[in-house]
Amino acid sequence: MQNFTVHPQGGAARRPGTLFVNEVKNSANNCRLIPFEFNVEQAYVLEFGDEYFRVHKDGGTVVSGGSPVEVTTPYAHTELAEIKFTQSADVMYLVHPNYPPQKITRTSHTAWTITEVTFIRGPLQDPLFDGSTLTASARTGSVTITASQNTFASTDVGRIVALHDGFAEITAYSSATSVTATVLENADGRTELMPSYTASTIAFHEGDPDITTLEHNDRITDSAGNFLEQGFAVGMRISVSGASNSANNDSGLLIVQVTADTLLIAPSGDLDNETAGASVTITGDLEADDEYQLGAFSDTSVTDGRNGGLQAAPVRT
Repeated sequence: MQNFTVHPQGGAARRPGTLFVNEVKNSANNCRLIPFEFNVEQAYVLEFGDEYFRVHKDGGTVVSGGSPVEVTTPYAHTELAEIKFTQSADVMYLVHPNYPPQKITRTSHTAWTITEVTFIRGPLQDPLFDGSTLTASARTGSVTITASQNTFASTDVGRIVALHDGFAEITAYSSATSVTATVLENADGRTELMPSYTASTIAFHEGDPDITTLEHNDRITDSAGNFLEQGFAVGMRISVSGASNSANNDSGLLIVQVTADTLLIAPSGDLDNETAGASVTITGDLEADDEYQLGAFSDTSVTDGRNGGLQAAPVRT
């Protein structure tokens, strides 16, 4: 059909007419009109052109100080067809395969802004599992992240990295195998890449079934019940320091089960019985991590074609 509108509930009606409001900023370039409906009484049309948008309403162009209200955007006129958008009240979100997501905000009839959306802890690419690893130099603060293969690019500054048990944001590029990053807050509020817990309520138990009747797994207990709260998890390797019995000050102990008050250690661990009382520190080991994830958005160019736009894959040489 031509010049008809099909109703979702069935039937069709002749399309409404159009009205010439104004010429676009530059008719030689592609333009796109995107609706912006603030409420049922305040609806706008945004004219997107070459790295700008203008605002139209009620059969005219919105002006301020005698000039059209115009906002600079990152989109070239040849890229406008690929923009997708959604709106909530006075905020519109735009996505495009070549740019980070953008947010348009209307604060008044003539006040409009567009800013890059700030994400917390993501979005992230899938782990590569290609044999490469990342290792952080410390648990908190500003850390050096070292890669086993060429992984980083200078355009990775600002990119999020998920490794060990936390997140960090790259702040400086040193080489393809080394960057500086700032540790970010985890979902549970801990600003660390691996947990660390110090308490005088920690005891050690030797898992010898002939003597203790326990299964053949040494264990560490905490009468305060803080292990889960502190972020310890199955599969972590931990180090112990501060124990009165020097045999318990060990590293590389593998956690195979966690409850609030118990860390069950793999049979390869060897702990001696020790009652609580000493100030003991248990820290997650910063081992080479092959399950790391790189942030989906950065200025790094796509190298392997698996991700579109700024969802860049790491550079391999």
